[in-house]
Amino acid sequence: MSKVTTAQDFVNFASMSDAFEIESGKMAHKQAGNKSVKKFGQQLVTDHSKSSKELLKLAKAEKIDLTTPVMLDERHKSIADSMTNAKGKEFDTAFLQAQVQAHQEGIALFQSYSQNGDNDKLKAFAKKGLPVLKKHLEMAQKLSSMPQNTTQTQ
Repeated sequence: MSKVTTAQDFVNFASMSDAFEIESGKMAHKQAGNKSVKKFGQQLVTDHSKSSKELLKLAKAEKIDLTTPVMLDERHKSIADSMTNAKGKEFDTAFLQAQVQAHQEGIALFQSYSQNGDNDKLKAFAKKGLPVLKKHLEMAQKLSSMPQNTTQTQ
């Protein structure tokens, strides 16, 4: 992903990333045991829904083919499926691990494209999105490092 330079590839990867964050964020709202993890899940849904809408609008304006993912790709579906039956602390752990990885990948994608991409408007979109992704990564890492016995349940 760190070598993505075409607008089409960036749009495809970024839209899939948003779809995964929205789906897993919804799962967190229902299945998390820690209220801070639930809140983080809701934040992901809000921020990535906004990003997805903005990306779709930009892709249309730039005449880049984008159909918002209806289903997750195989890799993201596998990650989501692994969390489907988890609840409470078990879910929290799996969810936060997935979020750390997903946001590290997202940051690499957005940094690379913002520097090396072939479409100036999408490069600006990627640059603008980086602080949000970095904030999400920081939140996931912070929540992951919380001692299990001090987590607050709903």
